[in-house]
Parts: sequence; C-alpha cells; structure tokens
Amino acid sequence: MIESKNSDEGKMLIDSIEKCLDEFIRPALASHGGDVELLALEDKVLRLKLLGQCSACPSAMLTMEEFIEPVILNEFPDEVERVVMDAGISDELWYEAKRILASRGK
Repeated sequence: MIESKNSDEGKMLIDSIEKCLDEFIRPALASHGGDVELLALEDKVLRLKLLGQCSACPSAMLTMEEFIEPVILNEFPDEVERVVMDAGISDELWYEAKRILASRGK
C-alpha cells in the first residue's frame, strides 16, 4: 500500500519518487536488462522490487544498498528513512517448492 495515495500530497510524493527512479535509477538498471517497481511507501519505508535481469542477479542486494538506497535517501531525506527490496517469489516457484518438500516426506 502506498501511504496517503489518495491525498494530493501523497500522490505528489509518489510521483516525485517515480521521477527520481526514472532519472537516476532506471537508466542504469536498463543497461543491465533490468528495471525497478515501486511497491509501497509505509512509515517512511520504501519497498521496491527489482525486475528483469536485475531480479535474479547475485548483486541485487548490493545494488539496492549501495546504489538505489543512497540516491533515494539523498533526494527524499524527510520522507524516506529506509529502502528495502521485495524479493518475493512467483506463485509457480512457491507451489513447486511445496510439492518437492511434500514428496520428501513420503
């Protein structure tokens, strides 16, 4: 959920963050076949998801901590205190993992 998404102030903040991502972050990620999606801003914690080649990259966490987070915190020091990566898995992978684990118990 995006904090205050229905308020003009909340929408303006999200638009500003998206503009920052477009200007500073997405071009670098695109050069590696990736992208980033803004998932939520709650309690000054910005949740992002890396997409494309960046989502499975071994350096994804380093990219978030050393590149994306410093840019966001510099641009939005009063609005964002932390940037975290959503490393969710697809439903298909989750069901396959459960199937494999269930078969081991037999």
